[in-house]
Amino acid sequence: MSDGDASDGNSQKTYDWNGRNVPKNVYKALKAPFRGQQFGSELQKTLDCFDETPQLLNTLDTPTVACVRTELVCKYDSKLVSTVACHRINAGKLLPKLFKSPNVPDEVKLGLCNHSRAKCAIEWKSASEKKRKAEEAVDEEALNLAEEECEAVANPHASKMRKRQSILDARTVFSLGVEEATVITYFLSVFFFACRIPWAILDNFFFREFVRALNPAYHKILHHRDALRTTHLDMLYTEVQENVECCLDAIPGKETLGLDGKTDIRGRSTVNVTRSKQAGHLYVLENGIRWREGAHWQVPCWYRAAYYW
Repeated sequence: MSDGDASDGNSQKTYDWNGRNVPKNVYKALKAPFRGQQFGSELQKTLDCFDETPQLLNTLDTPTVACVRTELVCKYDSKLVSTVACHRINAGKLLPKLFKSPNVPDEVKLGLCNHSRAKCAIEWKSASEKKRKAEEAVDEEALNLAEEECEAVANPHASKMRKRQSILDARTVFSLGVEEATVITYFLSVFFFACRIPWAILDNFFFREFVRALNPAYHKILHHRDALRTTHLDMLYTEVQENVECCLDAIPGKETLGLDGKTDIRGRSTVNVTRSKQAGHLYVLENGIRWREGAHWQVPCWYRAAYYW
């Protein structure tokens, strides 16, 4: 009998399969794709990567469906072979093997990731993205290096500026809290006040760039000159006054009140009032008068001496 022809007689109807007579249900299982097992679209994408071949085990008795096998061979890796019983194909177990195989193209694996939510698919896609970004970073770094070399030849100054900026950008700078910013502003005020630096320097572009290089987080909240020459200067003046009072109270003896008049370089007359106590050869002096001139606070040198005493 030819393949597919049923035998006649009183016995059960059989069909020829490669020279063997098999029952109808066995014959249908051998002829149907994947032995008639149905899969969803997600699992079907996995099985599309395999060539399937029906097999029938040798047995002396009449073959049954239990004798039917399916051999699955990967289309991209001939070493990836699996033989399973009828209706026992587990596409979920085949998927990790595809991702582990180095012979399966990345395009195929990416297509499987787009149709699968399995853990192995998510992990492979994540690793693939990291690898791709790393390769792009290497290529970009090589390109930037080549551009820097060309720029160093064409414009040495611009090349040095760019290199300095890249060094600053590579730092890890944490944000500043309110208390930290207040402490930094305090010492900045002391620096400007004690060194008699004009407050206008605070708004100078190059000074602010210098602060940004030191601490980008503080550069964002750096005050302008009006805040330092009013609020912060008043706070500093009050603190120094308190310090002077404590120093004078700690020294025994009577206070000496001194008056000193002078004319500044602009021809203006001023009067300085001092309080002092003798402690050996050391005098603690306090300025009694201060005045504002434009954006500056003018103070005698001995006021700064009292601050540092």
